[in-house]
Amino acid sequence: MTHRVTQGAHDSEHGNQARWWGRWFAPREWAGSLADLGTFLPLALGVSVACGLDLAVIFVGAALMCVTSALLFRQPIPPQPMKAIAAIAIAGGVPAGAIAASGIWMGLFLVVLVVTGLVEHALKFIPKPVVIAVQVAVGFKLLLAALSAVLTGDGSLGTGEPLPLLGWDSILIALIALSLFMFCKKMLLVLPLVFLAGIGIAWASGELIGPMITPALPTPGLVTMTREHWISGLVDLAGVQFPLTLLNSVVAVCALSARYFPDHPVPPRRMAAGVAGLNLLISPLGAMPMCYGSGGLAAQHCFGARTGGAPIILGFFLLVTAVLFGPTLTSILMAYPRSILAMMLVPAAVALIRFLFDIRDARSLAIVVPAVLVALCSNMLWGFLTGMALASTLRLSRGAPVLQRAPGDTLDTGTVNETNATMRNDDPDAR
Repeated sequence: MTHRVTQGAHDSEHGNQARWWGRWFAPREWAGSLADLGTFLPLALGVSVACGLDLAVIFVGAALMCVTSALLFRQPIPPQPMKAIAAIAIAGGVPAGAIAASGIWMGLFLVVLVVTGLVEHALKFIPKPVVIAVQVAVGFKLLLAALSAVLTGDGSLGTGEPLPLLGWDSILIALIALSLFMFCKKMLLVLPLVFLAGIGIAWASGELIGPMITPALPTPGLVTMTREHWISGLVDLAGVQFPLTLLNSVVAVCALSARYFPDHPVPPRRMAAGVAGLNLLISPLGAMPMCYGSGGLAAQHCFGARTGGAPIILGFFLLVTAVLFGPTLTSILMAYPRSILAMMLVPAAVALIRFLFDIRDARSLAIVVPAVLVALCSNMLWGFLTGMALASTLRLSRGAPVLQRAPGDTLDTGTVNETNATMRNDDPDAR
């Protein structure tokens, strides 16, 4: 009898393990795993070329963040480069020491917020319309980046020249890729297949010259940081990045997590701790500072990912790519069709912009629209401050119920309670 009970328990445990494996590495997790590469690859490549960072080491750092994301959050939340740091570094050719120092500063800032509990204290008072404004602004920024890369050649994806109408890398290819992404995204593996097609296009067009596979182990090493690097990393880079990370990598991504996964949203403190710990580890070793963003979660979720399996698959892809293509990785990515990379941003952008439909009253709209416009015309920080100022003004003048949270309510539970009543997601797995 005891043997039968033991055998039954063993079979049940084996069945649970099989179901876990089946969910985390189901075809839809593979389909969504590469969805955020349109954001990651151009910034990583730009920082590598402009500042001399080893692209293979950046890939290894991102792979480590992918695995950490899967273990900490158990949701499809991939890493992204810290965009303000990346943009300033690309534009100004910032030395590698200053970039490493900025990542350490960012980690230390977030550690202070986590240890003191200030991260949840601060987020408790951010109204829902302001959170929606941040998410929608991120969506419009992604959409504008995609359109600019194709039509004008500007931005991190651009080369200064618009794409031709016809050709291997052209507006026609962009339209075909966009049609597949938007209308065939329910088809499993459409994104990985289109991504592989992009490599074929680069080879067929003659952009890829010479041997591609040149295996070499990435060689992380401690970056030399002088006093000037520490000062520049704090004043020029981390000081600009910190409020944006707090908004997009803590506020917006935790709110989106609660929207997509109301039964187990990611707590803000855990999110901030994950970003802090990883940047303190990878930045001194030559990887660029990274975080987790709402755009990455929206992108992977849009293409079907629902578990931490998608980041693990992405991390495996990045690690294998770094090892197989090490010395030639930069030239391969520079040859990749801009038309496909740009269109990879659009589904995530649309998913974020759709949150505008959650606005049910004119007073909330009066907060969201100006905040989004200011964010698009200047930057995310000014948009956030505009939204908070308008929310405070409405609260003081009229007392808007939509702006209030229950006493002691945090961003996690508050967003979940507000979201459950208005969720517009048609995916039953997200309910």
